[in-house]
Order: sequence, then structure tokens, then C-alpha cells
Amino acid sequence: MEKWALHLCRYDIQYESRTAIKSQALTDFVADFSPTLEEEAQKEVLALQEPKAGQKWILHTDGAANIRGVGLGVVLTSPHGDKIAQAIRCNFKATNNEAEYEALITGLTVARDMKIQHLEVISDSLLMVNQINGEYAAKDTRMIAYLEVTKKLIKEFKIDQVPRNLNTEADALANLGSNINPEEFGAIPLVHVLSPAIEKDSTMNVCEVQIGSTGKEGDSKATPLKEYLLDKTVPTGKVAAQAFALKTSKYCLISNVLFKKSAAVEVPTASYGLMTEERNQAELIHNLDTVEELREDAKMRMAAYQQEVARSFNKNVRARVFKLGDWVLIKVYENTREVNAGKLAPNWEGPYEIIKVVGNGAYRLRDMEGKEVQRSWNAAHLNLYHF
Repeated sequence: MEKWALHLCRYDIQYESRTAIKSQALTDFVADFSPTLEEEAQKEVLALQEPKAGQKWILHTDGAANIRGVGLGVVLTSPHGDKIAQAIRCNFKATNNEAEYEALITGLTVARDMKIQHLEVISDSLLMVNQINGEYAAKDTRMIAYLEVTKKLIKEFKIDQVPRNLNTEADALANLGSNINPEEFGAIPLVHVLSPAIEKDSTMNVCEVQIGSTGKEGDSKATPLKEYLLDKTVPTGKVAAQAFALKTSKYCLISNVLFKKSAAVEVPTASYGLMTEERNQAELIHNLDTVEELREDAKMRMAAYQQEVARSFNKNVRARVFKLGDWVLIKVYENTREVNAGKLAPNWEGPYEIIKVVGNGAYRLRDMEGKEVQRSWNAAHLNLYHF
């Protein structure tokens, strides 16, 4: 080291610490050495922006208010048919009409943040739809306030009122949000049951063309059945006529061709009757060739839509931060509630003093007697206490 110092001392050399690499430099490096990422990014941008230019988006909204809470249901359908669904629970009391407006405002806010230009709103609230369209006058002060907020979000959009049975998805999400507290439930999986538990196997048969042993429809076995279905011709004798009518009830005649009914399908559809084995095979091959491409496009669209929806919802989220010396209450859950407390038991316990900030929203607490709580508590389970 001393020899190197003697050799280098003749030069004007200054030591400078290494500067931080800018994020844009890292981005350019990844883009230069990952050419496939640029193509995927362009597809994502096109898939996200092309439908907004002139195609129509459909927004289904619904609100539900009951004794258990207030819930909102929002279903946004893209021009490609992709659906973005959201069940929301409100931590405040509201009437059913106010919940309908809250659901509409939430959906319009998401549409505005996604820069959607052509939007059609569908709701089952007759009062809200007629107030927005100007057919009903808003007399209540809260309804007037909700109406003003709605018109400020998006100036031009079409809204229609439909029966509740045509708005089932948003209605189900609203009921889910009003009846289930997300703090008490985690992710709720949706399981598909293919058949009833009492059925062990399926005995359904497709419709079959009934022809005789000669392979012709004019066989003697099929002729009496066709004559009965056409002209109600029955054999002589009361008992024989009743038995023949019972037998004939299992058949139907379509385009002068005799079909046997099944438990699943009584009349063959046009697509079933016109489909041939060669045509079916050709369509299957075409679908298999394009299924991966369609699946990737749908996946990219849904990922882009969900990112914008999440950004729209998260922009109003405020982190709950406490300081040393603050007094807080701890949320009481079912596993920490007293056994025989009943429904009138308090939902919060405390107060506790914050004595240490652990990090990432976690705090150490102690009670009023100075005894430290054993474990750390996250800010999501704490609420500020005021003396």
C-alpha cells in the first residue's frame, strides 16, 4: 500500500463515494435487456386504452342497509366482457336510499379514475334513477347533497332502472358487504359442487333418432308413433289406447323425424341438430389454437383493470399513526371476548399507553397500572383514546 501511495501521489486523485443508481437507469437497463417486456407493456396499454375511446362500459350498482350494517355492491363490465366486482362495507349508518347513492358514487369514482368516457349505469333503485334523470324532485337535504355529488363526478352518463332480478350480482355483493364484517372473516373461498349429494351417478341421455333395424325412419315400429303425434291415431281398445298414449309421451316429432325425449333435453336445439362430427372437430381445433392467446389477453386486461381499481380505492386510505405517550383502545374480537358477555359487551378495551414504536405500524403497550402488554399490536387493531 505504501508503494502504491508513493507512485500515485504525483497524480491529482480525489476519492469520491459511489452515488446511488437512479431508478430510471435500472428501468432502462431492464427494458434494454428484456425486449419481451416492452411488447407485453404495449399490449397492456392498448388493451386498457382502446375500449375507452368509443366502446361502452356497463356499471351495475346496489346498496343494502339493515340492522347488521351497510353494504355496497359494484360490478364494472368492460367492452370485452371482463367483470370487476367489489363488495364494500360502510362503517357508518345509512338508509337504503343513501346506500344506493353511496354505491353509485363509488362506481362513478372508479370510472372517472379509469378515464372511462362512455358509461351506462344500471340500478334497481327507482327513486335514485328518477332523481338523477330529473323525473323526481329531491326534497330531503341529504338526497340533495348526494345528487349534487353524483352530478359533479361524471357530467354525462346514462342510467337505467331495472328490476332486482336483473341486478343480481350487485345485489349479492351489497348483501355480502352488509351482513359480513371483513375483520371477522378472512378470504372466503367459493366452492363449486357439481351434483347433489344424493346423486351418485348421472343417468341423463341425449336425444336419439328412433329408427328401425333397416336404418329407415319409415320402419313399422316408428310409423304408429309418428301417426299418433301427427293425427292422434290410436289403436282400438281403451286399455291399448292408454298404454300407447303413455308410450308416445316419451317421443317428439321434429321436421318429420322421431326423437326420444330425455330427462335433460326434451327438444334438441338447432346447434345440436345441425352440428356434424367434422364441423365440431374443426371448431374444437380452432378454439384450441386460440385459447392461450385469448387467455393471456384476458389476464392482461384484468390485471390492468384491477390495478387501476385498487389505485382508485387506495388513494383515500390514510395510514393510522400513533406517537409515544398516546393512549389507545384495543379491538375486542370473538376469541378475546368474555364467554358470557353477550351482545352488549364493549367492542374496545383499555385504555393502554404506547411506550415503543416497533415499526411497520406495530406498537408496544402498557396498561394504566404500568404493566406491559406481552405482545405488539398493529395500528389496524388500535383506536385513539381521548381522556
